[in-house]
Amino acid sequence: MGKNLDDFKQEIFSDKHLWPTLFENMFIQFGKGRKEDDYDPVCFNINNNMAIVKLDHEEILCNKKIKIVKTLASSFAELANNTISKSGAP
Repeated sequence: MGKNLDDFKQEIFSDKHLWPTLFENMFIQFGKGRKEDDYDPVCFNINNNMAIVKLDHEEILCNKKIKIVKTLASSFAELANNTISKSGAP
């Protein structure tokens, strides 16, 4: 990632069609779906104690509206713990 958060900031704002709607509705994208053709953004939901959610990208692009597809975790710590547990790591 580098010495600072510039790369992260650049990635957050790289999609000029998604980030304005995400930002207006207090979502910060930090990932996307696991499959190569899954463009749904994975975001921190600032409105809900930083829950991790997956959003419908088509709803954002076509209607400039937020539609939560799935809540992945109630926090980043929970997401990390779940990911580690599923990996089989001790």
